[in-house]
Amino acid sequence: MVNPSSRLSVAKLTSPTATTKPQLSLKRSDQEHDFVQISLQSPPKFCFNLSMPFNRRTENLIANLRSLPESQSRAIHRGSKPLDSILETLINKYSIGQDTTEELIMKSWPRIVGERNANRCVPLRINAQNKLLIGVVDSILRRELQFHEPRIMTVLRSLEGCQHINGIILRAG
Repeated sequence: MVNPSSRLSVAKLTSPTATTKPQLSLKRSDQEHDFVQISLQSPPKFCFNLSMPFNRRTENLIANLRSLPESQSRAIHRGSKPLDSILETLINKYSIGQDTTEELIMKSWPRIVGERNANRCVPLRINAQNKLLIGVVDSILRRELQFHEPRIMTVLRSLEGCQHINGIILRAG
């Protein structure tokens, strides 16, 4: 039975040399026992600095000496980067968490075409020529929006991220 008041302390690990083997001594002290020594014997281990890899030519030479296949990979070791900097780069590159041009137009749609017309037409998409396609209910509304096209373009270009839109196309249906 183990006494709960007993203490276990670890002594230092002696460093291996060419002739000695490492020893780990454990000392247990309580009222009944003085100490117990356990020795752990293992062959000496060699440590390499893995932060500085060999170049491909040296790796292949070592592989040949060890009768291993050479590396045919064209990969280049670029080192590591912190994850937060990679995520920040991706967030900025793909505008994650920021409104797209289409979302900005949808949020401002009543202001762009007017409150009366906002329920009777809808922005469809921005085509390859940077023109905003607008679906309208009937030809009467299409004619009215054609009449207001200069004002619609002024409001569109005043929105942040919508300066590249250079016209509108009205589609009935």
